[in-house]
Amino acid sequence: MNPPSSNPDQQFANELREAIGQSDPIEHALTTNDRVIARVTDGIYRQPGSAVRELIANAYDADATWVSVKTDAPKFSRMTVEDNGTGMTPEAVIHLLHNIGGSAKRTKQGKELGITSPTDSNISPSGRRLIGKLGIGIFSVSQLTHSFQIITKTAGDSHRTVVLVNLRQFADVPTTPEEGTFKAGSYQAWRERTDDTRAHGTTIILTAIRPQTRDSLRSEQLWGAITHSLSDESEAKARSSIPTYHIGHLDAHGLHIKDPKNQERSLPWDERDNAQATFAKMVKSVWESVGQSRSPEWHRVKRDAPFHAINIDLCGGFAGVEKSNGVPNYFAALQAILQHQMHSDEDFLLFITTRMDDDSVDDTAKEALIQLAQQIHDDCAAYASDFATAWSLQDSASPIRVADFVDTGEAFMLGLTQWIISRGVELGLKASVRSFMTYRVAPGVGDDDIVSLAIRFKPDPVVRPDPHGLVKVVNPPPTPAEKICAQSRTVPGRVNRRAKVDELLRAHAEEFERCIQASSELLGAAGYDANLYRDWVLQEHGESKAAAQ
Repeated sequence: MNPPSSNPDQQFANELREAIGQSDPIEHALTTNDRVIARVTDGIYRQPGSAVRELIANAYDADATWVSVKTDAPKFSRMTVEDNGTGMTPEAVIHLLHNIGGSAKRTKQGKELGITSPTDSNISPSGRRLIGKLGIGIFSVSQLTHSFQIITKTAGDSHRTVVLVNLRQFADVPTTPEEGTFKAGSYQAWRERTDDTRAHGTTIILTAIRPQTRDSLRSEQLWGAITHSLSDESEAKARSSIPTYHIGHLDAHGLHIKDPKNQERSLPWDERDNAQATFAKMVKSVWESVGQSRSPEWHRVKRDAPFHAINIDLCGGFAGVEKSNGVPNYFAALQAILQHQMHSDEDFLLFITTRMDDDSVDDTAKEALIQLAQQIHDDCAAYASDFATAWSLQDSASPIRVADFVDTGEAFMLGLTQWIISRGVELGLKASVRSFMTYRVAPGVGDDDIVSLAIRFKPDPVVRPDPHGLVKVVNPPPTPAEKICAQSRTVPGRVNRRAKVDELLRAHAEEFERCIQASSELLGAAGYDANLYRDWVLQEHGESKAAAQ
């Protein structure tokens, strides 16, 4: 029997510990406020992938080393997200249910609930930088489902906690509440005995998936158009509309039907592939499709181009091992995009963010990038001068080997930028490199893990000489080599002086820490509780950053 507590959440936690079995659960309403309602309904969680991403982020913050996402595709009537994180105690579960939008992370309470480090509320128990800030993540699924189940357990506990949550869709909640409080649904919670006391982790089971979510996941609109085309158009045109890869389609009775190519599903990986191989093949297939002239993606780019801004985000690395005709697939895709941009009559921006280290660029691609940087260094005196200045090289009669002075990340930035500039000149585009930013994910000595670069392009059409000699050329246009040299001359300095985000964040963190420390000392001298002030500032700082995002 747990002693009574003046803390309402603790009272519920005590009752939950004594609620053994589903026949005698505790029950309570879920409430929240208008700020949370606005946050959930503003569109950021309406895509199924966004909600699942939030659950995966929660698993990361709980120190999970693996996360499993399972569905009954292509039906999509049920989804399960399971992890091997630390799990939640009854106290943490109750706080989660009773404080939607009030995350305990980065607060003193997070330490008490065991969801953060006991010494630093900004990191997880094992030392990870926390992702979650707002305490909304798990309820992002309200846009996808009417109900979900939480099964969670901490190591050493002889019981697991089970919660059945029934939700009102937040978009349906009235916008004129009394006293700013909304009823978001209700829950039932109980405990179940388990023999494996060492087990730990959390499982989220989404049931009663909303019809609009199922239709989105099933690509009903796409398959409907294909099915319709079979009756109204030629079979050849219908076949061209079928995605290269798909997970299958169901008829009105929920039975698998074959596509016009006589296959139930088409995937870029084999069922025998492990998770790592499956993911690698999936990424490869996406970028191959963009670079293939027969793919729907390629036609979509061709149809919609030119663009005012292009943002390419590659978490897995830019230059993969797999190549087509000796060119990395990512480069082929980027080349196809630039080819469509050559018809632009206005300036446009190209942003690329990608992972970059020894693990994400194979040796052949790395050597090709270094050769590009070496070639422009040897052919362009202005580039060589900027390189020598950036890396503080002394005048020497000996030839300079770029690879002797740059690391893998710098070689990647120099080579990739050079390749883009050269392709642009060939296509009648003038490049102006604007900025480089890097972020080192892992601490210690090593290459930059994340690289971002921004390049501005202007139309620079090539004027062909008049074959009849009727047009006299007063000032001959620069040759392609001269254009490449002029557009590349400042690249070495920009790479060397790139903004190192992790160092900037660390510098600002130290300034912020000094400010807190100085203010705490002043308050302590005046008789105030400096620790309470510190907790308040950190909480406010976290909320202000979240609101700005």
